[in-house]
Amino acid sequence: MRAVPDGNGYLHLESPVAMYFGLSCESGEDKCEEICDCTYVEVNRNKYIIGVGWDRKINMFYSRGHKEDILCIAQCPPTLLATSSYDGEIIIWNMISGRICHKFHTPILTSSVYTKTSQAVAASISQVLFLKTRVVKYESATSSLISNGPQGYVHFWSLFSEDPLVASFTPSREKSLIRSIAVTADDSYLYAADEDGYVYVHDIKEYALQDLEQEAPK
Repeated sequence: MRAVPDGNGYLHLESPVAMYFGLSCESGEDKCEEICDCTYVEVNRNKYIIGVGWDRKINMFYSRGHKEDILCIAQCPPTLLATSSYDGEIIIWNMISGRICHKFHTPILTSSVYTKTSQAVAASISQVLFLKTRVVKYESATSSLISNGPQGYVHFWSLFSEDPLVASFTPSREKSLIRSIAVTADDSYLYAADEDGYVYVHDIKEYALQDLEQEAPK
C-alpha cells in the first residue's frame, strides 16, 4: 500500500483495492485509465463514490479530507496516518477503514501582526511525525505526535485526549520558523532545524507524558 498526497487537499491510498480520500483519477502517474462505471454509496455515515475501469481496480472515493493543500504525511504502524495542510489542520486517519480519527487545528497567536494572506502562509504545517514508542506504550494523555507550526512553534499532540494540545514551545530564540523536525529511534531526543540554519536538540524522554507542559524541554 502506498500513500500519496496531492495538491488539492486530498490523500490517496493506492492498493490492489484502492481507497482514495478525495475525488481524483490521478494517482501520481502521467495519465489515468479509462473509468467505465461509477456509483454513489452510503454505508452508515460514510459516503463514497465507487468507480471501476481499465485499471482493474475498485476505487473508493472518500468524500472528506483537507480543505487546503496537503503538505506532509507520516505513518505509524499498524494503522495510523497523519496528514497536515496549508491552513494548519492535522488529520489522523485509520488506514484500514479510511475514516478520520481526529482533527487538530494549530493555534495562531492573536497578537500576530501578519495580514490575512500571510497568516494563511504562517499557519501551514510542513512537518508531522509520530512518537511511535509512545503510541504503543502509554495512556491517552501522552503526547504521541509532533508538528512544526506558526511563528516558530513546535507542538506536541495527544491522539486520544479531550484536550489534544499538550505542549508548545519555540526552539529558536528569534522565533524563526522550524523547517524540519526529527527524533531518535527511541523518541528520547528531538532535533529541530530553523530557517536560519540552526539545529536545536531537546531531551523529550520525559516530556509531555501526562500533564500539560508550560516550559520547553531541556
